[in-house]
Amino acid sequence: MKDIFSYRASQSDDGVYPTWKVVFTPADTLPLPTLYTDMAADIDRHLLPTALLIIVRDDVFDHAKKQIQASGHASDDWRIDTNTVPLVLLGLDRRGKCARTVRIGKAAAPTIDEDLFASLLHQGLREIFVRRGALIRAEDGQHFVHPSGKHSQAFIRAANVFVDGPETMFVAACLLACVPEQTRDLWIDTSSIASVAHAFALLRHLLAPDLPIPTISSFSSWRAISQEQSIPRTPHRAALVSATTSGNLARRLVSDQGFRADEVVTLFSFAKAGTPPIVCDLSADKVFWAGAEPMVSAEYREGKCALCDAQSRPIRFVGDQFLADSVCYEPIAILRDDAPKSLREFMQNYHGHEGFGLRAVDDDGDTFRQVGIDPARLLAVDRFQTRFKAAVHRHAPRHLTALVHLDDEASGKLAAEFLKVSDNHDTSPIAAQDLRSLAKSGALDGGIVVIAGSVGQGHDLDGISRDLRDPFGETPRTYIIGFSKHSHTDRSKQLVNNLKFNSLSASGQGYEHVVRPIESLILPDRPARSAWEAEFKLLSLLLEDATDAGDSRETDFLDARLDRLRETGSLAVEELFLSSPDGHPLELRDTFAFWKRDLYRSVSQGDVVFTMASVLENLRYGDAPKLVSDSFTQRVIDPGMFGRYNDGVIQASLLRCALPQELYYASMPQLSRQMADLVKRTFVAKPPANEGSLEFLLAIALGRLRLTASDTREVVDASVHLPYPAAALRKRILETPPDELALVRPTGARKSL
Repeated sequence: MKDIFSYRASQSDDGVYPTWKVVFTPADTLPLPTLYTDMAADIDRHLLPTALLIIVRDDVFDHAKKQIQASGHASDDWRIDTNTVPLVLLGLDRRGKCARTVRIGKAAAPTIDEDLFASLLHQGLREIFVRRGALIRAEDGQHFVHPSGKHSQAFIRAANVFVDGPETMFVAACLLACVPEQTRDLWIDTSSIASVAHAFALLRHLLAPDLPIPTISSFSSWRAISQEQSIPRTPHRAALVSATTSGNLARRLVSDQGFRADEVVTLFSFAKAGTPPIVCDLSADKVFWAGAEPMVSAEYREGKCALCDAQSRPIRFVGDQFLADSVCYEPIAILRDDAPKSLREFMQNYHGHEGFGLRAVDDDGDTFRQVGIDPARLLAVDRFQTRFKAAVHRHAPRHLTALVHLDDEASGKLAAEFLKVSDNHDTSPIAAQDLRSLAKSGALDGGIVVIAGSVGQGHDLDGISRDLRDPFGETPRTYIIGFSKHSHTDRSKQLVNNLKFNSLSASGQGYEHVVRPIESLILPDRPARSAWEAEFKLLSLLLEDATDAGDSRETDFLDARLDRLRETGSLAVEELFLSSPDGHPLELRDTFAFWKRDLYRSVSQGDVVFTMASVLENLRYGDAPKLVSDSFTQRVIDPGMFGRYNDGVIQASLLRCALPQELYYASMPQLSRQMADLVKRTFVAKPPANEGSLEFLLAIALGRLRLTASDTREVVDASVHLPYPAAALRKRILETPPDELALVRPTGARKSL
């Protein structure tokens, strides 16, 4: 079980670039193994922190200090050198203040005054609030009806925040400064926040055993106000309001229930005129609202709701747990304009060069990427050459101190091309792996260029950014990236900011480092199991059964298909799908909605998979996302899209690249029937209209495409004439409960990939 809460923080509430690492633990003993693991994961994800701050209870401060000193605080376990990165231990006292600090190591430590400590706590609260999705926003055309009767487009579900023990204790630590010390009766507005109230009581008792332990009870939110119930007026009482967008409940507790203003504490507030004390006031938080619409400011009364007047659908809740009354399923059409804006021109230039396909994530090959890219195969394309030369002419420094490139083939080729384009014959490229062995450079009056063929999450560039400091100090840097594969993700945007501002001089004192991607792509970037990984595990299971049955025809087929999947350790651009019923590979016909093909260049299956993966990702996370679901609306791909895009290779790409929930029609009989009819028509169609038949059946067998039970049976019955592996897939579908289709039991056959 995790026993710390950690986050990145800035030196102020509205800091854009959080470079400090903050760790909080409520434990009696500092959990060093957990700390080491957390530090390793954090540094792999972000840049090296500029300071590490550890917050512990003040009563265990001395013990924690001895633990750190005995651990060898400059060791590799910490992933930092405390002679250059400050490590500061902070003690939290009974008032929620920083009672004392101590520096571990030789690095100069920042001064933690009362205001800065309060800022760090606020940033931690904001991180938990965002991380746990406590602000629930309605989709367009919907709004919420609160238990109070008010209507709004958003509400705060505070219960979402309290799912992790150390995070809950952190919120409790922030309560110490707000709840009066002598409180004996603590009234909460909903039982869903009882955990933080009890955590507060425990934490205060540990820090101040002489103070009373409060009794915790719920007054059921607005029920105590609307039904004119009375909260007992005992001495030393206080009230805890979970969240507010208006501040009205806190004010009513004061006016109607006789609480003093300082006895009513609000946990999370978006109220512009909220009543202190407020633990986490997000009403004017610059970071939280950066680029966001203030959707929580407007509330309406029943019968006088502008949202209802605009035909917005009201979502009603039951009790203070905010349970939705129903879930709506909405089919989404995929249109030509749903592709990323640059995709059409990009693919018209790059298709046919075998640069897109399927690649295994690791050397074992048992986890597959949905889409891979080989930049080395695309460097000679005219469009890339033109853009690369323009970038070099614009950004190449007049005096080149060093040229560094990633360790892969494409990056090496680009580095050589950089020297050729810039007409530089005196510089020798430096591979990233050789940076750490370099001595400090004496010539620091020029610039450094870093070349990357392609970048995904950017861990390699993060590493280079750190390794450049010792030999080259604050020398200006230019990063030229051939293909930025996930340019739409927060991680990619953070990477760019980290690279730009990774020095004291670059932080507003004269210049920023330059980051210049040649091509920016929108591709999925998530660790979810891909359709190809699921296929490999299923076929391995079927191979076991076929081997036991002694069926050589089936084992030959399965062996060949599994061998093909194994080959994706490099980049497979063909045979990504099961063949058509007559044994031919799936091919794109003459027209394609998303780009115009060059008839003199062949189109690979990898080109089509790349295109559809990019289109679907843009529908989820682009500028105008449509394929996004929430607690109340499940958006699925309209079954009609498999008729509109009726090339087997496009249908197969949609089935493979869609998320399973985007193909879930089992709860909507009308959509399920529409999809089942389309699949059955495909089964009986003549070539080439039947090309995707086996891919449809495989998608059902993998649990990715879900129909109602009756529709599934009809589809299975309609597939009896299809060739192998249809028979094995039918058997699996019929013998496996629908909820278990996606769960493939481990196979005892040969080692997976």
